[in-house]
Amino acid sequence: MQTSSKVQALIEALEACSGPEFVDMVDQLKISAQDLEDFVSWNEKSYARHCIHATGDYELLVLCWEPGQSTEIHTHGGQECWVMAIDGSLDEIRYSTCVGKEPQEVARLPITGNRISYMKDEIGMHVLSNPHSVRAITLHLYMNPIRTCEIYDPNTNSTRTKLMSYDTK
Repeated sequence: MQTSSKVQALIEALEACSGPEFVDMVDQLKISAQDLEDFVSWNEKSYARHCIHATGDYELLVLCWEPGQSTEIHTHGGQECWVMAIDGSLDEIRYSTCVGKEPQEVARLPITGNRISYMKDEIGMHVLSNPHSVRAITLHLYMNPIRTCEIYDPNTNSTRTKLMSYDTK
């Protein structure tokens, strides 16, 4: 895969900054779906996770969402996460986390070009979904890389550990 000059500039900038600065960098660079086209592919069964760049400190991913696709209710393995819609939009539902109790919905938020989602385990759990009739592309920054997360299973009212993987790297 070939990295666009804007994506390469973002990777270089990430080497010398903190997570909160990511939002400003993406805005300044005006990252578009065209800049990410070499990292975009779709999966009919599940949203697709494509790793652009990963170090011991962070991972930068592109996620591709068909209409109707969503995550499970999940944590972030102790890591921080920023999500930005590059093309289309997602809905985010946030949940409380009370050990041994069913998560309770606490907020519904759109993830659009003008709203960035920030999540960490201390905030709670969440679901990202594309309930729209068009595909969506999102850019995700995880500080540090997420190797596992907890997935809530409503059938058993418990969580299980999920090993994270990429569709492409």
